[in-house]
Amino acid sequence: MRAGTAPATAAAVVAALLTAAPAAAAPDPGARTCGDSVERTVVTGDVEVVDTCRLLRVVVLGDVHVAPGAWAYLVGSQVVGDLHVGRDARATAQGTDVRGGVHLDDALGLLTTGSVGRSVRGRATGVQITGRVAGAVNVAFPSDAVRTGLSVRGATVGGWVNVYGGQNVVLSSQLGRGLTLSWSRRTAVCGTTVQGDVTVRRARRDVQLGDVSRLAPDWPGCSVERPPVRGQHLGDLVLEDNAAAVAVGSTHVAGDLVCRRNDVAPVLTPDVTVGGNRVGQCG
Repeated sequence: MRAGTAPATAAAVVAALLTAAPAAAAPDPGARTCGDSVERTVVTGDVEVVDTCRLLRVVVLGDVHVAPGAWAYLVGSQVVGDLHVGRDARATAQGTDVRGGVHLDDALGLLTTGSVGRSVRGRATGVQITGRVAGAVNVAFPSDAVRTGLSVRGATVGGWVNVYGGQNVVLSSQLGRGLTLSWSRRTAVCGTTVQGDVTVRRARRDVQLGDVSRLAPDWPGCSVERPPVRGQHLGDLVLEDNAAAVAVGSTHVAGDLVCRRNDVAPVLTPDVTVGGNRVGQCG
């Protein structure tokens, strides 16, 4: 069991999220400026988005930089470099392939339905992922983001998913490593396969893992499916230091189920199965 090392690991994750968010990157001096639309062309360098820019079936051989307060709307496009989203800026990447990574510098929002070749990192008010991210997802949300956070629906993420704050939903997705959620306002993880450990710590409101909407009808964080899709957590499930109600149902935990220092002991439905040990409040 790896329960003895979980607090240090989770603390390190939170510290990394708060201190390692990327600084805003500057576009090349010769970057193409877009404040309207660009269609069906190849841009050999960077693109700097000001105001509102639509990139429709465009290949950008450099990076895309979304200036503070601007909005980039990419449809059927390809970015060979990275996508940088500045303060209070938005990026919608619909059916778009970003071969590099996505960097969020206090962004307002990100929506990606295509693919990201590396990782999604930084700070934002809201992040929605319905496509594929080859690397990790490391995101932090501001304390005043009450109804927004991370939404991962029908997605594939190759690396670890680390989230600080926010109202977060992970539904019908495949996570190639683990999932750590710290200080969430609300949490729902349903019908998802996680290859590593799942840790939920210091949640401030309801935590739903699996099909437990009937236990929290005021916030069914995940869509109710009949029959429900069973969650598969192939490492440990660690629930610790949560000030909110925690309910777990329709889930298989291949490793240990560790519950400690929660204000109220987590509620487990009879269809929760555990391959390892049940420890602490869930023992």
